[in-house]
Amino acid sequence: MRVDVAVENIQGIAIDMLNLASVNQKLGRLQEAHAYLDALLQDEAVQYGSAYLAAAATQKALLLLQQGESSDVRSWLDKAEGWCVSECRLKRAIDNARAALALHEKDYDGALHWAERAASASRGDDPLEHANAMRYMSEARLARSEFDLALRLASDTLALDKTLGLPEKIKQDLLLSARAYEGQGNAVQAKHFRERASRIVVR
Repeated sequence: MRVDVAVENIQGIAIDMLNLASVNQKLGRLQEAHAYLDALLQDEAVQYGSAYLAAAATQKALLLLQQGESSDVRSWLDKAEGWCVSECRLKRAIDNARAALALHEKDYDGALHWAERAASASRGDDPLEHANAMRYMSEARLARSEFDLALRLASDTLALDKTLGLPEKIKQDLLLSARAYEGQGNAVQAKHFRERASRIVVR
């Protein structure tokens, strides 16, 4: 980022700040992550492209959700949608973030609506967001005690996340499956899936 700042590579600076925010978020340094996103979103000297602003607003909304703070999430997602124009490919990520917010608010019908929309838009060309959408759908079905459907969705998501090689997501899928089996009354399979999840170390 220092090099990009020195030569005023605006696109490079935006990408750098988004990446630094993501890295800090994964390391648990949430305030540092917020600081990088705010630097991009509040910069009065430089005008970043709308796609980068949309990405930053979406990431900020997800970061707030991770912290359990939902009050400003919808506002950031509305801003992200406003910036997501022309060739912006973030609409499915924004829909998934809205599904995550709905789950947080225990609005399971809303979660299904947004996740199904994201799944439909991402099918075939965006496996990461498609897997996220299916996971949210599984969580919503589980919350509605639709255990068979929740398990089927979790199994499909697990298979997709394995092809993507994402340990953190795979662990989530295994735990979702365990909860679905538990809901079905199958304690043996629930224990089996929890044990599998416990062996995955997320770094």
